[in-house]
Amino acid sequence: MGRSFMSDDRFLILRFPPDVDAPVRWLRVAEGVIVEEGDDLVAIRPADDRQLAEERVIAVAPAADVTINWAELPGLTPAQARAAARLLASENSISPLDSLHVAVGEEGEGGDRLVATVDHARIATWLGTAQASGFDPDALVPASLLLRRPDEGFVKADILGETIVAGPGSVFADDAALTPLIVGNAPVEALSNGAAQSEWIAALSALPLNLRQANYTRKHRWAVDWRLIRRLAMIGAGIVAVLLTTNLALILKYNYAADALELRSANLARTVTPDATSDEGAVQALDDRLAAYRGGGAGFAATAAAIFSAVRAVPNVELTSFDFGVDGTLRIGLSAATPGDITAFQAQLERYGFDGTATTPQQAAGRHIVEMTVKLP
Repeated sequence: MGRSFMSDDRFLILRFPPDVDAPVRWLRVAEGVIVEEGDDLVAIRPADDRQLAEERVIAVAPAADVTINWAELPGLTPAQARAAARLLASENSISPLDSLHVAVGEEGEGGDRLVATVDHARIATWLGTAQASGFDPDALVPASLLLRRPDEGFVKADILGETIVAGPGSVFADDAALTPLIVGNAPVEALSNGAAQSEWIAALSALPLNLRQANYTRKHRWAVDWRLIRRLAMIGAGIVAVLLTTNLALILKYNYAADALELRSANLARTVTPDATSDEGAVQALDDRLAAYRGGGAGFAATAAAIFSAVRAVPNVELTSFDFGVDGTLRIGLSAATPGDITAFQAQLERYGFDGTATTPQQAAGRHIVEMTVKLP
């Protein structure tokens, strides 16, 4: 019947009483035993921050305020299971569905899920009271779920000041009129206070359900870790320094390479134009000689650009060959759908300032093939 607990678990329990006017009871649990307790939340708020950080805060709601059922909801995600459970709750509750909060547990054997239903007003009051005192509970669980259900018969126990009855298919707060109707002639085992305490303490490490779902999910607060920020800033500064050093080294390398290339070009130009009086003069003399070889051509780049622009402008024309001569002319092979396309291509060349002289068209594979010389007029 008993449950096991983890020896390193530390909990701060906030026990909300069935009577809304009664104070909230608190208990500290460490290594499976109660080490401290009281009924004044303000008194424990200034506790050691390290202790609070190591504790898991669990709020316990009155069993009488939370309805517990089980439903077969196999193969559903948590969100889908909640939606289905809400539909079931609307059929089994006299309260309007909008006033109810429905939470579901993990899927068990056979697809069964634990379903808890509670008024929005009640859960809002519990969480509001805790948060007003400086606590934001990690979990909110009804007291009835801190007592394990037996395989047969019923068990009765005092769970944090409230008498709970648990059977194979039900858990509820003990009621003088309701309990006899549910229990009937089934045997009822009454747990001692010590056994009951061990039971609910062990249940804290593996809660079957957390009411903090959907709109009541706990929002994580992010704390600024200045030590980490300083480390990241130092790492960032180191990365920037490395990048700057690398870029500076590359700039110097490229400058040296450019100077070497310029010197090599000048030396090469001097071998072709030995009469030049300076490096700049040698390069200029080489450029002039190249222009003379071109015969006044526009050069490869300008001529090729005009040809490709003309090809794009005439859809039915394709280039089949491409040959640039030292005299500045380009000789191309042209394939066109009709002779008119060849004429349109020549017109486009004229727009760019070039003359295209074509040979007589030859037909091949249904296309008109010509060779054309492109140069400045």
